[in-house]
This record gives sequence, C-alpha cells and structure tokens, in this order.
Amino acid sequence: MILRSASFPFLPEVPLIEHIDIGALAASDRQWINRIKDAARAHCRGRVYLNALAYVAVRNWFRTMGIEAQPKVPVDEIELPCFWEFVNGSALDTPMGRVVILPDEITDLEEWVVPREWLDIPAWRPDYFIGVQVLTDQEPSKINLWGYTYASEVAKDTYDPLLRTYRIDRQQMVEDVALLLSLPAQEPRPLSLPDPELVSADLIHAIASGEIVLPRLILSLDEWAQLLSQPQHRLSLFLACHPQRLGLWLRAREYLIRDCLQATWQELTDILPLRLGYVRAAELPSIDPDSREAIAAQQQLRQIKTNLNDPASKAALKSLITHPPSEDIRWQAAELLHDHTDPDPTAGSWKVRKVDLGIALDGTTLALTMAVLPRDATSAHLFVRVTPLSADAFLPAGLSLEIVTETGDRFARLTSRAEDQVVQYKFWGDIGEAFGIILEYGGARITESFVV
Repeated sequence: MILRSASFPFLPEVPLIEHIDIGALAASDRQWINRIKDAARAHCRGRVYLNALAYVAVRNWFRTMGIEAQPKVPVDEIELPCFWEFVNGSALDTPMGRVVILPDEITDLEEWVVPREWLDIPAWRPDYFIGVQVLTDQEPSKINLWGYTYASEVAKDTYDPLLRTYRIDRQQMVEDVALLLSLPAQEPRPLSLPDPELVSADLIHAIASGEIVLPRLILSLDEWAQLLSQPQHRLSLFLACHPQRLGLWLRAREYLIRDCLQATWQELTDILPLRLGYVRAAELPSIDPDSREAIAAQQQLRQIKTNLNDPASKAALKSLITHPPSEDIRWQAAELLHDHTDPDPTAGSWKVRKVDLGIALDGTTLALTMAVLPRDATSAHLFVRVTPLSADAFLPAGLSLEIVTETGDRFARLTSRAEDQVVQYKFWGDIGEAFGIILEYGGARITESFVV
C-alpha cells in the first residue's frame, strides 16, 4: 500500500507499514535480539524479548522512512537490555520529538498500558507514544505498529495505583503511524536529571538478588527515579545484576565507577603492577609486528613510560589506541593510559580476579585479567591475560587458556611454555555476544562467562 494523503500533500510516497514479519528482520538484528534475550535474567526474558523486537522494528522503520532515531532517554542502546528487565518501553529521539515505544502481546487492541515512569518522571516524558503489538505465537510471527498518540493526551484519571500504569484508549490512537512523519520538527530537549542523592547499596543488592522482584511497584517514584535516572546508580544496579556484561564495564568507566562489580573482580592497579613488555608470551602473532610503524610506536611507548604523567603522553597514548600500527601497540597504550594519573575512558575497562586452581598448582595463585576497549557502535575490542600473581614468577608449562563461543565451540586455545610469564589473547566481539574463558591445568578447571 502507498500512502497518499490529501491532508498532508507534502508527505513523500512511502510504504504504509502495517506489520513486519519477524522472520524478515535482518539476520544481524535477529541475532542481537536472541543474544540479549538469552543474557537476561530468567524471569525477565519475556519482557526483554518483546521490547527488543519492538525497538528494532520501529528503529528500522524510521530508518526506512529516512529518519534517524536514536535512544537517549533515560539510557542508550548499550544499556537497553538491562533497562528492559525493569521497565517496559524504550525512547527514541527523532526530529519530530521524543517517541516512546510500548510493546505488548495483547490481541484485543482496545487500550494500551503506559508505565507511570514515562509520564511521571519529568526527564523521561516523551512527545508521543507508539503502541507496538508483538505476536510471537502466530505463523508467521509479526510486529504490528498499532498507532501513535500525543503523550499530553494520556488522561491522569486512567491511572491504576496497583499496577502503577496509565491507559490509552483506542480512539486516542492515530493508526496511520506514517502520519507521525508529517509532524513539525522540534528542538532536542536537554536531559534534566534530578539532583543526585545517595542510594543504599543494600537496596541495589536486594533488587539484584531477587529479594525485591518488582522494584517499580515497591519503591516510591522518587526512589525509583533516583535509581534509574542517575547514571552512577543505574549502572551500579545493572552491574549488580549482570557483573560480567562487558559493555557495562565500559559505561561504568566513563562515569569513573569503581566498586560496582562483584568482589571477585577488582581494579587492575589494586592487584597487579604494570605488566608490559614480557619477552615470552604464548599468543598468536599480531599483524605486521615488525613493521616500521610498529617499531616506531614501540619506541614512543618506551619514552612515554619514563614520563607517564605528562599531558602530552596522554594525548599520544589516546592516538595509539584509536589508530594503532598493531594490536599489540593498541593494548600496551591502553594499559599505560589506564595507569595514567588522569585516566580516560579511551583506555577502556581493566578488571582482574585471583584464580586458585588448588593442588594442581601447589597453591600458586594466578591473576586473570579481562579488558575491554571501545571499537565501534556495535562491537568492542577484548583482551584476556593470565599471569602469576607474583611479578617475578613463571607460569607452569602446560597451563591452557581456551576461549569458546556462545555455542560452546572453541575459538582459540593457548598453552604456556616453560618460563612463560603470561598467556594472553586479543580479539573482538559484537555487543550482546556471549563467550567463555576456560583456564585448565593438571585436571583442575575454571570457567568464566561474559557478554560483550
């Protein structure tokens, strides 16, 4: 069907999308949706799945119409999967204003439910709501863009104090969603956050542990708004629920949040000294390790080490991270910048945990380091390293480090040799992708699972 509106003659001729077959979504979109659903806590997977389907469908629909729509309030894309575990809906900033996507599985399209957060937290309040019907139990499964309405038209007297939701009746909805594109452009609204207040670590623990299952129904609106609107508090909550989601490690680094992971993972500099320049490391070779550019960069790094706190050193390190001659140089520069007196998010996030393989190593404790660097909007650079906890010790020959994919297939395996001080590997992964690290020696084995 082609939209030709006499009321809006200036609209381009565009397809009027009434429904989107889920199977017709791009393979990369379907993969992302399934990954974040699988990574969600079990009791939240249904809501996360519905929201992910609706979000991808509406975002792509806007792009088809030539409109760029970006998630901004209260979170952006990297935090959305965790946000959906707590609140239904997601916001997109568009030239026409802020649009909140509200997915539901209902078959009776007589009314739509709006969580009170979207109307009663001033910073979150949108200009429009889009109702999205997600039908996964039909063949083919499909997503219907049901209609849109002005947020200002949601009546206060429809509030349900038990469920803490408002209601939109069908007659309030404009079912031709494409007409939204004809509305006048608006200036972007700045995000106005409430003044930060202290949030109890016990409260965050109670939510993450499941002691409080439905916090939006238990906490007051002010408490809930403080927790989800303030980046520091929100990230602390998300990381408490998903301590090994690496995208959140990066975000926490941006806000200089340190103590928000499980106690097993600590800051690199709290446990280990600077560990660069090992002569013998069991690792696959980097690309062009002997190139002229790499040699020059290595000399530059040696000079920077002698005067690490010079502001010019910081700028040089950032340049080597974003435009390195080799992956070795990228990670050496990142680790140096991470240790700079004025740390920068460009250095990424570096965490370490102590590993004890018991009698297999005769009580020797190892340090497992996991680091993540920004790569682009949909992926991240990753780095894993195993060293003895003591800087002058060696790894036992035959210690293996294995990296496996989310399906359990082996991606890489490295084995230490006599007098190796480090086993390490550099790779990259897509946001939402899961992988595992297996450390094994003498019959003892530990496994760590991560989500990029």
